[in-house]
Amino acid sequence: MHALTVSPSMAAKLGWVWLLLRVCYPIAFAHPSMSPALWGAQRRLGISWVSFVTWPSYGIIGSLLWGVARASSLDE
Repeated sequence: MHALTVSPSMAAKLGWVWLLLRVCYPIAFAHPSMSPALWGAQRRLGISWVSFVTWPSYGIIGSLLWGVARASSLDE
């Protein structure tokens, strides 16, 4: 929808970043095979490594949706 109503080039750029973040999921989910230092850092932070992939992905989706909502409200 963003590519149709706002900017195809921006939608493509954000889509590639989103896809690259998704590629990081297997690494983030591989916590049992992580080094003890990384596993300890995750425990100390109290946050899963998956969050470092998930939240930026949500941000990208939100910005795409916001652009569509803004473009549709300007058309009225």
